[in-house]
Amino acid sequence: MAGCLFAVAVRAQQPPPLPMVHREAAHERLDFLIGQRVCNFEYIIRRARVPMAAEATGSWAPGGVWLSRTFTYEAPELGAMWGQEMFAYEAGAQTWHRYVLDNQGHRVVSQTGGWNGEALVFRGVQTNARGQEVGFETRYTPRADGGYVVEYLNLARPEAPFNIGTETCEPA
Repeated sequence: MAGCLFAVAVRAQQPPPLPMVHREAAHERLDFLIGQRVCNFEYIIRRARVPMAAEATGSWAPGGVWLSRTFTYEAPELGAMWGQEMFAYEAGAQTWHRYVLDNQGHRVVSQTGGWNGEALVFRGVQTNARGQEVGFETRYTPRADGGYVVEYLNLARPEAPFNIGTETCEPA
């Protein structure tokens, strides 16, 4: 008998595919952040209010489940500030996640949150310019005119949070 070659196909067992994330009503509530906005940003530095001209643009990534928001600020004392925010919804926990990168030396900001009345409120820890980790809260409140307000609160003393900036955005 001439040489015979037998081949046995072995199929590796594949893990089940992860379920796709689908757009839900929770995603639609963030539609107020979509589009171009002209903003006035008042940042508090050394107890002084520093006004800045700002722009923000929000868009849904393909599939409509990740929201991306880019922002730029211009202040004579600070120069140009810019950054990128990403918002994702964790349906099982009914929790929103917010991630931010900017050019001001902050490490990645990661916050979790949800709706508190009319405001989408995120809390987390941010490393400040001195390398200290500080509790931080960000509130996004839609307005009836199509604009929105973003408030940034330092929670170094949770019993007395203080506002370190307010951004008021209008449709462009």
